[in-house]
Amino acid sequence: MKLAVLSDIHANYRALEAVLRDAAAAGAEAYLALGDHVTDGPYPRRTLERLYALEREAPTFLLRGNREEYMLDHRAGKGGSWLPGTESGSLHYTYSQLLPADLDRFAGWSSVLPVDLGNGARLLAVHGSPENSRERLLPFDGATHRYLEACPYPALLCGHSHQAFLYPYQGTLLANPGSVGLSAMGSPEARYALMTYEAGYWQCSLRAVPYDVEALVEDIRQCGLDQSAAVWTRCVVATLRTGINQIIPTGNLAYKLAQERGTGGTWMDIPQACWEEAARRLQVPPIGP
Repeated sequence: MKLAVLSDIHANYRALEAVLRDAAAAGAEAYLALGDHVTDGPYPRRTLERLYALEREAPTFLLRGNREEYMLDHRAGKGGSWLPGTESGSLHYTYSQLLPADLDRFAGWSSVLPVDLGNGARLLAVHGSPENSRERLLPFDGATHRYLEACPYPALLCGHSHQAFLYPYQGTLLANPGSVGLSAMGSPEARYALMTYEAGYWQCSLRAVPYDVEALVEDIRQCGLDQSAAVWTRCVVATLRTGINQIIPTGNLAYKLAQERGTGGTWMDIPQACWEEAARRLQVPPIGP
């Protein structure tokens, strides 16, 4: 049994298609997507439609990530206002593209899913951790060890951090496939994992697949994301091009500047001027013509 494990697509349909082609050529028989299928990229609907089609083509397991949870919270009137032209504009753009049926699907998914492919091929799939979709599991961490010690499966698969790694611990394999759509591995390739179950053990190969990043950047321009959330989208594009996360450092600095000025309680409340100042200080490059 060969299982392709995907995570953190972030509405990057071009990267998703490249990964699915590579996985099919490598003999993948089943697919597992660990969540954060949408937000930040230009193609939330096309991304979801491709995942829905994949469910019809092969055994496919879809999890809910924290980004899908943001969409559900917004439908329920939680999480504050999302306004075009601010750094929540990217979330607003995504939500405006979704259908009620998509949100219903999100509500039916879980961020923690036991998977049994038969003949002993069992694993536990999570977006963040078994307890929190927004918690990052990292090697050599005490919380990670606690989860692995409690895991009744031979493998625990996680996403969320965009960091691809393999970490065997006391007979259980912790694996993160990295991000399909927004790599943070120092290079821009789409990342995923191919797992094979043989003789009672999971073997895992981490794979990197090139795709046309600049074509995606042009799609971002065409759909207007660069106008909906100017600094956020600059950080996304810089991350896409380099594979180095520009979003979190810029957001953290913007938040610090907002606190120093007595404004903003969360990332969503940070004034635009603080985002712009943070991007200037960190030299986040413009998207370009």
